[in-house]
Amino acid sequence: MRLPTREQIELFNKATSEAEFARQHAAWMALKQAGKLDELIANEQMNTQRVVMLNLRQQCPLVTHSIGIWSKCFA
Repeated sequence: MRLPTREQIELFNKATSEAEFARQHAAWMALKQAGKLDELIANEQMNTQRVVMLNLRQQCPLVTHSIGIWSKCFA
């Protein structure tokens, strides 16, 4: 069995990434045309904020969000 050349790997990666981009772009455009993007983006932003805050609480429990005081965890 022969290993692929660097050029073959680069061509494969380029073709794969172009195909993946086209697939994701088509899905994005379908959502946009269906009017679902605003709702989807808002939901994903909320999920991201929840994950970030949960990670902060686990890594640095002294962080208090309600009064805007951050611990020395980030110093």
